[in-house]
Amino acid sequence: MNKPFSTDRAARRRAWLAGLGVVVAAFACRWFWTAQERAVRWDEPDFLILARNLLRGAGYQIFGKPELIWPPGAPILAASSMLAGVAADQALAAWHVLAGAALAGLVYGLSREVTGDARVAILAGLLTALSPALVVWPLYWGSNTESAFTALIVAGLWASWRMLRQGRWQPALVAGLAFGLAYLIRPEGLIWWALYLLIGLVTCMRRTSGWRALGVFAAVFVLVALPLSLIHISEPTSPY
Repeated sequence: MNKPFSTDRAARRRAWLAGLGVVVAAFACRWFWTAQERAVRWDEPDFLILARNLLRGAGYQIFGKPELIWPPGAPILAASSMLAGVAADQALAAWHVLAGAALAGLVYGLSREVTGDARVAILAGLLTALSPALVVWPLYWGSNTESAFTALIVAGLWASWRMLRQGRWQPALVAGLAFGLAYLIRPEGLIWWALYLLIGLVTCMRRTSGWRALGVFAAVFVLVALPLSLIHISEPTSPY
């Protein structure tokens, strides 16, 4: 009588161990490359300056002028790293490591749920964990926001997929939150949210159900993204 349950429990344990292996591989690979010497350039210096000024109480500004272009997500991530004792030049690189590992785990989980094939899920997870475009590119040619943004987008896609299949508000809440946070890191998050909002509208009209979940999806995104986007930034006194 207990054999089916035991078999199911063993399968779940193997799935979790495989996912853990994917996450560890992604973390180790990114940790190795983050430990190498590199130049901090492109958009990353602006985010680090904003983070430092926030921590110093100098306001959301660069060189004495209020910053009205960059969204606040990346500077907030960098500031949190600095508060934890991470060196300023590695403040966003640390999030590249953490979010990159989470991204590989999310891709593994989403692939396993969608396909039902453990081998496909492991392959998808390992490709995400080891791909040079995802491991190395953000460090040397990006702004180190790519991994956090992509992890949130994949989390939003997974939750949206569940929302569209099940019509429940819980995955809709997660999806709205994930897309909202992604928007605060990179404005492109708005495009992904709008796309799935449109898909949700079409789905709800065809099924004549699921409107509650879609309303939660829209409302949570607005609640997360709008207030920080509309914060009035008063011009601070320049510390330079």
